[in-house]
Amino acid sequence: MLAVILASLAVATLLVPEALGRASTIRTSPAAGESVGRLLLVNAAYSEALDPERSLLELVDPTGAQVRTGAASDPVANPTEMWITDLPPELTPGVYTVNSTAVSLTDGTAERSSWQFTILPPAPATPERPALCTDLCGTSRLDQVPATDDTMVASPTAAPGGAEGAALAAGPVLLVAL
Repeated sequence: MLAVILASLAVATLLVPEALGRASTIRTSPAAGESVGRLLLVNAAYSEALDPERSLLELVDPTGAQVRTGAASDPVANPTEMWITDLPPELTPGVYTVNSTAVSLTDGTAERSSWQFTILPPAPATPERPALCTDLCGTSRLDQVPATDDTMVASPTAAPGGAEGAALAAGPVLLVAL
């Protein structure tokens, strides 16, 4: 009998937040612990409608400085979400924190939470590589690649015997397998 009473109390305790009308976080973007290359917006969805006058998201950078704040979106069309938009294009890489105050429209109960995500440094620029041949499947011709002062190009059509008797232009060696 005591076990039944304790189980009932445990279940009732788990249901209390919903009964009180707390707006619990159900989804965030970026997600907690996620690493992103570029941040366009921050979004959080809640279990119930938010009071747009008292609910707030705050984005804090790695130094603890506030970057931007956002509020509940349109209370008629989308009453359960908050957004931070209009972010600076270049945010410093590091761990960012989002602080959320979600106030229930039902009874005014506030639920405070936070989550963190990481903005990664920009990827290094990849240098462009010139194409060596225009058609590797059909007529691979090295003589179609223009030679520069720093490049040696073999031309299979420039000497008798094809690739085995190829003439080489002056400059550093460029080996190409055919």
